[in-house]
Amino acid sequence: MTMRNLLALWMIIGWMSVPLVGGRLIQAASPPISENEWGNLKGQIIVQGSLPFIDNESIPAELAICINGGLGIKDDNLLVGPSGGLADVFIMLVPDDEQGIPRVHPDYETVAEPSVTLEFDNCRLHPHALILRSNQKLILKNNDPVGHHCQIETYQNAANLLVARQSEYSFRFDKSDRTPGKVTCGIHKWIDALILVKDHPYNVISGSDGKFEILNIPAGKWKFMFWHSKTGYMNEMKVSGFTVDRRGEITTQILPNHTLDLGEIMVPSTAFQSANTAEDGPPNRD
Repeated sequence: MTMRNLLALWMIIGWMSVPLVGGRLIQAASPPISENEWGNLKGQIIVQGSLPFIDNESIPAELAICINGGLGIKDDNLLVGPSGGLADVFIMLVPDDEQGIPRVHPDYETVAEPSVTLEFDNCRLHPHALILRSNQKLILKNNDPVGHHCQIETYQNAANLLVARQSEYSFRFDKSDRTPGKVTCGIHKWIDALILVKDHPYNVISGSDGKFEILNIPAGKWKFMFWHSKTGYMNEMKVSGFTVDRRGEITTQILPNHTLDLGEIMVPSTAFQSANTAEDGPPNRD
């Protein structure tokens, strides 16, 4: 067979492999993503520039009975590491209305704890930021020698109770929130924490070095929101290769068996000087 005949045969086979609709050639569709395919997302949030000076908390001496080590308590709502890593940023998968709650990878169900603990200790709340799934119980413990007036307020959930010294309480929140809310003490005003209630596990909090990772996300196109107590929506951050919208969200494709590394996400320090803060309640309600 001549080279010309081989080329003609190859062309015929190629044309035959393309589907026809109404006599027209169409491009074959990409294979659908399997419901058993998952990917990961990670990155690091870095603050650029000098942060504003933060004074010690103002604590009346008569209320300092549960504080060890004096009255020099720093505001722990803005924690930046030596290399600029920003702690306590909430990174949340935000499905569109038509997407609904994302599928949950089996690993989350096998390792999920039935409860999450928040503790009053030395007139502080630990951890300062936490995520609670709507099917988990919140354990509230008071290790201090004094009582606290615990107030929990999110957009969808609330609690208000007196917490006796050396006591423990438990309760549930069954409604998912869009953004975090606050836990405060009505007696000791400097005590606060952040709480997020979600109906799926694809939400994390950045560590002390600003790093985060969300594992086993269903493959597909998703939005991720970035939120911090001192800025609300982190719409001033810069993510290489992505557009950040006014709600601090990026849209990206999670590929099967692949980790999408967003790299260093840069946040200007000016965002913390003029931004709407969570001091009087969760910001950015819309």
